[in-house]
Amino acid sequence: MDAKVILKTGATAIEFARFNRCYLLAESGEEIKVTKEMVRLACTQLLSRCKK
Repeated sequence: MDAKVILKTGATAIEFARFNRCYLLAESGEEIKVTKEMVRLACTQLLSRCKK
């Protein structure tokens, strides 16, 4: 079962649970593979906002 989440940017994140891969769907329709580094960076940014 695929889960879709609308991100604040308006992009759609599509998680393919069977393949354990995550993609961002850009407004242009291009699929962008989400890497572990992208997730780490996003988490770091969110945590830094919480600490303020």
